[in-house]
Amino acid sequence: MRVKEMTLLSDATFKEEPMASTQLNSVGGMELRDQIKNPIYDSIDITSTSVVTEERSFFSNTQGKSIVQSNLRGNGSLERNKSFRIMGIEVYASSSDPDKIELLELFSNYSFFQLWISEKQYWESPLRFLTGKIRQAVALAGDTDAVNSYVQFGNAGCNPLALHGTQALDIGPLTTFYALWKVEGASAGQITKMTPSADYPVRFVAALKGLLRRPVQ
Repeated sequence: MRVKEMTLLSDATFKEEPMASTQLNSVGGMELRDQIKNPIYDSIDITSTSVVTEERSFFSNTQGKSIVQSNLRGNGSLERNKSFRIMGIEVYASSSDPDKIELLELFSNYSFFQLWISEKQYWESPLRFLTGKIRQAVALAGDTDAVNSYVQFGNAGCNPLALHGTQALDIGPLTTFYALWKVEGASAGQITKMTPSADYPVRFVAALKGLLRRPVQ
C-alpha cells in the first residue's frame, strides 16, 4: 500500500517555533518567577450524537478533564499565583472517518472562533484562520484511491496566528477567559457531512501558545 499526501488548504504563513526555554523574571521589581514556554489547551469532542450547530466554549468547563483533554485546572481562569502571555493561537483536529472526508474542511469554513478575556473580545475569525493547512493522507490501491485514511489540521511546529510584541495578550491571575466556537451558515447537507460516524468521534483542541509565569519551583 502506498500513501499519498495532499495539502488541501492554507490560509496562513507558518513560522517554526524555537525550543521551549526557562528563565527567571522579576515581577514588579520584587518577586522572581519561572517563565516557561508552554501552551494552555482545552478540547471539545464532536460525536455522532452531537448537535453540530450548538454553541461551544473552550476553557470554560475544564475541571475533571484529564491532562490529555486540558491542562487548565480551573474553569475559565488561571490559579491565583499564575499568569499567561498569549503569543499565538492554534486549533488542532484529526479524523480517520472514511465516510466523512470533508468533515474538517467544512468545520474550518463554516465555523467561527472568538477569544474573550474578562469582558472584552480580543479575536474573531473563521476557524480556518487558526487551523493552518489541512493535510489528507489517502491509501492507494493501484492507481485508485481506495479509502481516505487520515485528515488533520496543522503541522507540528507551525503557528497559524502569531502575536508579536505589543500584539501579545496577557491573562492575569484569576482573570476569566474563554474561546467561543460556533458553526454558522452550513446547509443541512453540509451539517450531515460534519457529523462524525459512530465509530469516529473527532476531538478539537484549542491551544493558546505563549509564556506561562508561575512561582519559582
